[in-house]
Amino acid sequence: MNACVHTQRTVAVIPAGSGDDFAYSLGIQTTQQGLETVLDANMSFIDCGLVETEHDKAYFINSFGVGFDAEVGEKMQRLPRFLKGQAAYFAAVLWQLFSLRNVSMTCWVDGKPFFKGASLLSAIQNGKRTGGSFYLTPQANIQDGLFDVVVVGRIGVLETLLLLPQTLKEQLVTGPKIHRIRAKEIVIESSVARLAHLEGEELAATRKFKATLVERALKMYVPHVR
Repeated sequence: MNACVHTQRTVAVIPAGSGDDFAYSLGIQTTQQGLETVLDANMSFIDCGLVETEHDKAYFINSFGVGFDAEVGEKMQRLPRFLKGQAAYFAAVLWQLFSLRNVSMTCWVDGKPFFKGASLLSAIQNGKRTGGSFYLTPQANIQDGLFDVVVVGRIGVLETLLLLPQTLKEQLVTGPKIHRIRAKEIVIESSVARLAHLEGEELAATRKFKATLVERALKMYVPHVR
């Protein structure tokens, strides 16, 4: 995908991964639907995000996260190989709960202060879902020119266990420690170096992250509205 941003190359999505979250946002839920979408040759441009750190610079189309979800992803890489898909993700979540961390951070959105304090995670979403099952931003739209941003403040193990089942439903989860906003640019600065993920792939731990939305940056095969 990174090789196709800002070009006339057209990207197709065939859902054959462990999560297929972006395919879900496109409305493609089976391999058959993915192939039919290509054969229909209906194309459109979608938004992308650009993440910049002192170590990395890359585009993403579905999700970028700092904190808990990235730490869960790191645990997944260390699980036995027979655990796959949702089973692996839930096992990694339970493992990460034993070393739950809330870290002091500051978040700016579109140049203005948005959040300051201890935080479990920050999720910058272009798509509706992450982790194969978790609807952090079910109202997100990949063509609306805005990220859907979720910052979860300081919560403990019990609160996390109560929150996770709520995110499995395709509805907006709210609460006093869940902070939401839509924006084009997000800057996160952590008090200590923290892991992040880009589409579930680990980014090197660092203290500062910047995510910028790039409108209509990628040409894709998309389903016809029927």
